[in-house]
Amino acid sequence: MLRTRALVVLCISLIGYAPSFAQDPSQNPDDITAKIRKEENENSQIMRTMHFLTDVYGPRLTGSPSLKAAGEWAIKQMTAWGFENGHLEAWDFGHPGWTNERFSGFITSPVKETLTCEVLSWTPATNGPVAAQAYQMVLPEKPTQEQLTAYLATQKDKVKGKIVLAGKHQFVAVNLTPPAPRTDDKQAKERYNPDNPNAGQFRGGGGPQQPPDPTKLTPRQIDEQLDQFLIATGALIRVNDAGREHRQIRAFNNRTFDAAKALPTVVMSNEDYGRISRILADGTPVELEFNIVNRWYPEGKTAYNTIAEIPGADKKDEVVMLGGHLDSWHAATGATDNAIGCAVMMEAARILKAIGVKPRRTIRVALWSGEEEGLLGSQAYVKEHFGSMVQGRVDRYEAANVRALNFVMQGALGGGGPRTLRADGLGKTLGGALVRLEIEVPESMAGRRRARPDVSWADEILGEAR
Repeated sequence: MLRTRALVVLCISLIGYAPSFAQDPSQNPDDITAKIRKEENENSQIMRTMHFLTDVYGPRLTGSPSLKAAGEWAIKQMTAWGFENGHLEAWDFGHPGWTNERFSGFITSPVKETLTCEVLSWTPATNGPVAAQAYQMVLPEKPTQEQLTAYLATQKDKVKGKIVLAGKHQFVAVNLTPPAPRTDDKQAKERYNPDNPNAGQFRGGGGPQQPPDPTKLTPRQIDEQLDQFLIATGALIRVNDAGREHRQIRAFNNRTFDAAKALPTVVMSNEDYGRISRILADGTPVELEFNIVNRWYPEGKTAYNTIAEIPGADKKDEVVMLGGHLDSWHAATGATDNAIGCAVMMEAARILKAIGVKPRRTIRVALWSGEEEGLLGSQAYVKEHFGSMVQGRVDRYEAANVRALNFVMQGALGGGGPRTLRADGLGKTLGGALVRLEIEVPESMAGRRRARPDVSWADEILGEAR
């Protein structure tokens, strides 16, 4: 129910930007809404789209053949729905593609057990099965450079030829009151109700963050130095603790994207990691065996965004953009992050095409790549198409009583103006239109000189609105 409602709201929002009935008063907006609901309830293509993006083409790591194939399928499908100008738009990822083709891991002594792990992306393979004793390094917590250097000096003769567990076992508390898997209808109504004074405040942000201690190394600095140390001292494989309950594993990437700067690395389930750690603590040797097969794709240095659109009529040069990121991490099929976002964007535009809405403005669907590595694909698109408009600082404001964010680009339009709206606080989508829009100035400010030259027009406008 919530998904259908969300699609209806999205379709209506698109019509608000690109109405056909603006030119034809005989078209009742209520009739359009009814048609949207009927089309989605009776002919939804979301699950079929999800099947292809996940079952057939998942996972979809940036630079991998499967991501490109998913984009090609999406273009073919949107073209079949009547979209136009479908194409893959290349951008420079700068790193080779990578996939894990095969993995196996075992405890071979003192017990026999299969291990639950995922391979860290952009790390090297083992070149066949590797069997060796396990050794656990318990690094100092939040060390200074001097403390880390001193600790590593004590480990030089202990890690050579070993499979190294990097860090102590993380304690994961039992959660007896897990959150609800989805928002119920009552909560959703309260969240989006403009008359609710607490609407738009349901997103947890935590308390104020303490400034980092400049004398302490960051986790990334520790991680990079540990990789360098393990390579230099002849360790064979690195094992990280997933640190999550129920054998959940989140495996990200070797941030250097360079196979020469990392060992073959796996992320092991917290349960398996803890078992090995406890056996080692008893003084009992543990023998492990891993076989990792990875493949690298030099052609992956060129990545692609997937673009298709419904051309507009008299205002076709004005573009309403829908976006979701098509790429995923490699450890799963990327259903919730973010095939579902892509499927919803495709479906919203498909519905309008299916019911015969003829938008005045162009509706463009963009499925980004490189999001998981840092919003890279959408940034490349903005730079290519809107680079002259986006200059200077970009500030984010939470819009009161609306589940949306307002992004203000201070250097755009000679002083800053609202340019994008993103529908989620995580920045997973480029949800608004990067188009040349006029800025609505409150009447109280029209024609007057700026009171604060050191403050952007956008800040003054936002302040006036508040």
